[in-house]
Amino acid sequence: MGSKLHINYKRFDDNSNLLIKNCGEEIIQILRKIEITPDVDPIIFTELTQGNKHRYYSICKTKRGEKLFFHALIINTGSAREQMIREINFGKFILNNTQRISKDIFPEYVDFSSVNDRIMWILSKVLPYVSLEKAGEIEKCRDISKKTIISIVDGMNYINQQFNLDDIESLQLRKFTISQMRDQIEARIEKHLRLKIIDVELAQLVNDYCYSTIFNSLIPHYCFIHGDFHSGNILLSKDQKSQEYVKIIDWEDYQIGNVSYDIALLFIRLWREPKIRKEITAIFLNSIKADDMSSFHELFRFNIIYFAINQGLTTAFLELELTEIYKRKMWFRGLLENALVSYESLMDYHKKN
Repeated sequence: MGSKLHINYKRFDDNSNLLIKNCGEEIIQILRKIEITPDVDPIIFTELTQGNKHRYYSICKTKRGEKLFFHALIINTGSAREQMIREINFGKFILNNTQRISKDIFPEYVDFSSVNDRIMWILSKVLPYVSLEKAGEIEKCRDISKKTIISIVDGMNYINQQFNLDDIESLQLRKFTISQMRDQIEARIEKHLRLKIIDVELAQLVNDYCYSTIFNSLIPHYCFIHGDFHSGNILLSKDQKSQEYVKIIDWEDYQIGNVSYDIALLFIRLWREPKIRKEITAIFLNSIKADDMSSFHELFRFNIIYFAINQGLTTAFLELELTEIYKRKMWFRGLLENALVSYESLMDYHKKN
């Protein structure tokens, strides 16, 4: 059994108490039972990641030499378990609907554990794709063509249209409403004030917006969303001749949400890639029907405010240097301040930064 492990950073905070007891040993037994050999030893993985990865993952080989990707839940929390169950159910749904759903943008699932197992796992094919996000450089992207950008937008739109499938109810979809998003903004604002992350004036502007005439007139346009649509979950074909083909991975946060949620999340996660962000945003906006444009603008603005409050002002990826963390927070601060003014002010800030 191999022991190499590629992680982008070494955590200094130890959350090993969150690990499922003896998960490394149990995963070894599971791998032996399904007759695959991993590149990464599960026990070494749990020792190095110190409970800061909710899943063990490794490329594995079958006896015939076929490469498969295996990942298993190793964190003993309710939310992590719910996410794993969702992805298992999603994978089964995809396999059961291969004749009706384009498999081009989805992982090619092979097998799953029962959702009742103590250690839940998923097995999928290893494909000739690479992440849009550069290895070891979070929120930095590879150079991509306009065709690839169009494929990313097309993939996002295709995902959002899956809400219309007749039997999608089998996924037991959660619905994340704009009212729930507003509740989260209010709770986070109170915390930001206590920690002096924002001042009273900015907090008041956010609260005023959340109860403004503009917010109350928002038209949600709910649809099926990926829920974690960022560059690390977008895979590009290694074949340069078909570089425009993409796959979207990590289906653990899919739900019913508003139609601008996925594009707004990708937008904020591309803060280090202004050129790609501007191209993707422009192409996505061009895909919206003229009659829907006005309502989309305000909904997009709300989503940006939501992500700025809930992620941008506090998230500090350990992969980033302190100077980059500071730049990130300042970019989000400017994004939030302009979004609170108007959609036009938000887009002007986006175009200049």
